[in-house]
Amino acid sequence: MLGKTFQFVGLVLWCALAAMGQTISFQKPLSSAVGQGPLAIAAGDFNGDGKTDLAIANGATQSISVLLGKGDGTFQPARNYSLPSYCAPNYLAVGDFKKDGKPDLLVLCLLGDTIIVLPGVGDGTFGPPVITQLSLNTISGDLLEGPMIPPAIADFNGDGIPDLVLPLGNLNSSGGVDSGLAAYWLEGVGDGTFKPAAQPLGVAAPFAMVAADFNGDGKPDLAILTIDTNADAANLVIALGQGDGTFRVANSYPVSVGYDITVGDVNGDGIPDIVLSGAASLFGTCCGAGVAVYIGKGDGRFTAGQDLSSTLSNGIVFSTSLGDFAGMGRQDMLAAVWSGQGTSDTTGSLVAFPAKGDGTFGSPVTVASLGGAIPFAFAAADFNGDGRPDLAFATMVVAGTNIDFSSVTTTAQAAQAAESLPPGALEIALNAGDWAEIHGVSVSGGGTNLAQNAWIEIYGAGLAPASLGAGGLIWSAPDFVAGQMPTQLQGASVSVNGKPAYTYFISGTQVNVLTPLDSATGPIAVTVDNGSAASAPFMAHMQTVSPGFLRFNGGTYIAAEHAHYGLLGPASMSGPGATFTPAAPGETILLFGDGFGLPVSTLTAGSEYQTGPLPTWPQVTIGGTTATVQFAGVISPGLYQINVVVPTNAANGDNQVIATYGGASSPAGAMIPVSR
Repeated sequence: MLGKTFQFVGLVLWCALAAMGQTISFQKPLSSAVGQGPLAIAAGDFNGDGKTDLAIANGATQSISVLLGKGDGTFQPARNYSLPSYCAPNYLAVGDFKKDGKPDLLVLCLLGDTIIVLPGVGDGTFGPPVITQLSLNTISGDLLEGPMIPPAIADFNGDGIPDLVLPLGNLNSSGGVDSGLAAYWLEGVGDGTFKPAAQPLGVAAPFAMVAADFNGDGKPDLAILTIDTNADAANLVIALGQGDGTFRVANSYPVSVGYDITVGDVNGDGIPDIVLSGAASLFGTCCGAGVAVYIGKGDGRFTAGQDLSSTLSNGIVFSTSLGDFAGMGRQDMLAAVWSGQGTSDTTGSLVAFPAKGDGTFGSPVTVASLGGAIPFAFAAADFNGDGRPDLAFATMVVAGTNIDFSSVTTTAQAAQAAESLPPGALEIALNAGDWAEIHGVSVSGGGTNLAQNAWIEIYGAGLAPASLGAGGLIWSAPDFVAGQMPTQLQGASVSVNGKPAYTYFISGTQVNVLTPLDSATGPIAVTVDNGSAASAPFMAHMQTVSPGFLRFNGGTYIAAEHAHYGLLGPASMSGPGATFTPAAPGETILLFGDGFGLPVSTLTAGSEYQTGPLPTWPQVTIGGTTATVQFAGVISPGLYQINVVVPTNAANGDNQVIATYGGASSPAGAMIPVSR
């Protein structure tokens, strides 16, 4: 009963274990045709395969294109979803608006008076549009004459359903919305619709807005950019959420840059900051594109930070995105820039501002020159599975295009005017950085304390060679030499406290290794070398033991067997070639874990063979009752087997299992099912 073969180790580990001075650079964008007039783009995992997918709003054809990612930076052919003819989609967001655990698409229309949700089926397809009719029109989204104007999306009343805050007003006679413009909260119902807007929030002339917890009370607040078109002036207004869908205006700051708002932590203090972008001179293009930073204090107040407008050329910034594009653990900034807007020399580009980590940014670097193509929308996400943020942007060549809004007085007329938009292109630019970065290290069940001879999971970005591609790599027989476990796979390696670890699995975002034999305790450094670059040391804590149970598919159920080696688990986990059954009271079962320390027998460093009982048995409780332990020991490298008798009074259903050994206990939440 000490285990069957080393092959089971692979099954258990696969099921249960699920740099400085870098520059920002991207590979040459790969272009493909998309629908006509792409005005918005959104990224998400629409089919649950762990690969990033894209949705694109086609303003000229009243449709949404969905492209499922292959995980290598390419996408399957687009599937198109028609919208009502009156809707020129100009804004997209991904969220669970139907509250069924599946990603949906929220669509706003150009100067529209409806909210549309395409309900996700969960397999990458979407159902018929769910429509909420508004009594007013919104200016949210891309208005074709300037940057993206985002609404705010969050659960503002604490019911677990996403809500919206939108700027709403009446269409005027010259193709705009400014009559009675005000911000309104629209409560999400949970079926893809929203309740009618009630009273405005009391913020005059709102344009762009974003939600975040600016005062640290756990309730989403609002940052709203208000613009006085007559005075060519703007203010950044902070409205603190009360947790019930109401807000209290707390602070207001005069600003010179609009229209887009982005939130992130640009100085690394854990407090949300704000980046405004658009034009340096509101409603004008004479004075250059604009980007300005505002540093949060954590109490709802902000201080003006760096103004980067003077570093940009004439034109306008459509939108910005914050992310660790250089692999230094800082939030760099990317900006989509339309230079020479309204002139014959119109050009588009993506510009990067490398973060210094103190809330300021270095000189801009052009990462993509697009010529006459204008990046109307872009999204940053990992499209090839290496953990590094890539770029997807939708472009149009707009020189010579004339879209007349002077006579637009209805949403349908706006959609008709948008039909003049030119064809677009989807550009995918993969991150060209060759850096490695560790985001976290854990043991079985999510514990953070390490131990010698324990399987650990390392998470991050760029942890494997870029040539590896999606899916990762597991060790195989050729990787073992003279009975020794490999310390590297395709050049990727890990060191723990300066000693090489034994590498079982590598991918761009996760590496699984067996820690070396090392009696050290206390703070230790973990580093990953992807074959061409090494990560900065990640500090972890080493203990003599750090017990934990391996879990199937990284879930709640322990990797376990019956005494006859049949798989133990709920019947719902069964599939072709794998039948799971629950435990019975009084039955002896086999539990598998790691981090229980050294056995009585001497282990050979790196040997593919490890066996031996522990000096003493751990204490195990099942469902809160102490269970009789019949055996505990290591049966193969880093894999420990504990034979226990299920208490006769174990309750029917899931029972939590806790092991205590050497003064440390296994993480909570590990379960076995029992059937009486």
